[in-house]
Amino acid sequence: KVMKAIVIHALKLTSSDEGDLDLYEGGKAVKTYYFNVGAKPTPIVEEIDLTAEDAPSLPRGIIEYVAATRTSYWTKVDAQDDTLYAGNATTHSEIAVPLLDGDELIGVLNIDNLKRDAFAENDAEFLELFAAEAVIAIQNARSYARAERDLARFRALLETGHKLAEINESK
Repeated sequence: KVMKAIVIHALKLTSSDEGDLDLYEGGKAVKTYYFNVGAKPTPIVEEIDLTAEDAPSLPRGIIEYVAATRTSYWTKVDAQDDTLYAGNATTHSEIAVPLLDGDELIGVLNIDNLKRDAFAENDAEFLELFAAEAVIAIQNARSYARAERDLARFRALLETGHKLAEINESK
């Protein structure tokens, strides 16, 4: 839910229809959350595990550049003429910002737009501020998931302990 909210809000803030959030671990993309809210008849929402054997090969141009340099990038010409652009033919503007926790790359937020010159430096600055808040939300979601796993593990250990105690008492 957190990843979806991050991308949906970024799309609304930039008046765009398509975007994705790639999450990184150890410097490598492990998961992408893709949204196309303008797709007809229904929006497209995909969660793709990039570590799976059957993971699709996705165009990584600008996203890969942002991940490597840890700096924001937006197309300053038609995306189709940008040397880093590797997406579909209907996109004419793209912006991507890194999600950083200090020096650690947490992810890359990437937004596509069908219009030319849809993004400028102020959009990058604004999305960088948004990305800083998104990092906190992602860290909180990860901490919550870890706590849920730990709780399940401790409950299983407690249950096993109770069963062992019952066995010992019956002897």
